[in-house]
Amino acid sequence: MLAAPGPRLVSLAMEPMEELRRCGGAARFSELRSSRWRLSQHIARGDIVQPSRGCYALPGAHPGLTAATRTNTVLSCVSALAVLDPDIPVHAYRPHLSAPPNRARLRQSGVNARWHYEHVTPSHRPRVACLEDAASRMALCQEYDNVVVVLDYLARRHGPDFLERVLRAVESIKPSRARALRVDVTGRSRSPMETTVRLALRRAGFCVAQNVFVPGVGEVDFVIEGVLVVELDGYTYHSGRKPFRDDRRRDRQALRLGMPVVRFAFEDADPARIQREITPTCRGLRSSEMPTDPDLPVECLRELKRLRQTWTAPETRASGWRHLRDADAAAVRRVLPPTVPWCR
Repeated sequence: MLAAPGPRLVSLAMEPMEELRRCGGAARFSELRSSRWRLSQHIARGDIVQPSRGCYALPGAHPGLTAATRTNTVLSCVSALAVLDPDIPVHAYRPHLSAPPNRARLRQSGVNARWHYEHVTPSHRPRVACLEDAASRMALCQEYDNVVVVLDYLARRHGPDFLERVLRAVESIKPSRARALRVDVTGRSRSPMETTVRLALRRAGFCVAQNVFVPGVGEVDFVIEGVLVVELDGYTYHSGRKPFRDDRRRDRQALRLGMPVVRFAFEDADPARIQREITPTCRGLRSSEMPTDPDLPVECLRELKRLRQTWTAPETRASGWRHLRDADAAAVRRVLPPTVPWCR
């Protein structure tokens, strides 16, 4: 039977539950300012679990953080991104853990994890890599299209300087992927679906300008070949009477500028379907003179002409997937949907 601690030990020991919360839900004994006696009392009551020797965790602790604590490593890559920002569109089916390069024997620890042997900078969260290091590792670890989706989100959330630092880190290890990401990551997508559609249309050969401002209309999701507006409408933001009315007014104004609007519900926003349906429309619009309302001011028409030149600039067209190399190009070819030939 365990003996109760003396008065001095009780005064120095802290509440284990609070200590574990401070450590993110899991910690090693050396990180806890508590006594083994108190820990054993909480384990007996079921308030604390002991995943392995010298490791303690709350019952609802994050499994990735528990694995990092068991192996004395740091949560990184997609696992760290999911902890730092739950809105990041990543899925980690097993924890991704970073350990110093001299600890390669961790593969034999029995923990089902994806191991990365590198030095990382910790974040404000215990045992979690900082956002920049986690994003850099993710950009090297995950499939190319998933990387573009995540970096689009991070670039929109944290700005181009953050994206540039991540790409420089990627470039130091895998230059070909960094060059491709500079082409495909814009930071303008507001959802993973927008990124997926943009990639598919650019790979089909279209000029795609995303989330741009059209005079008199406002911001639109896509302008294709400078002549067709494509909107992806989710029910949440377009179900009310006012959004419904505003969308119709915007469509009429875009038509006055000679830019028809094609709307796709979120459920219909399959990249292959969008490309198949807009191809004949774009071909017809590009081959005919664009009609515009004669009552529009000359200044408006001049500005629209200038904007169309920017919407069809070379950087809006990715020329299929020729900028991809090696495994990235092979992966894209495997998942490319059937496409309709597009001729300018």
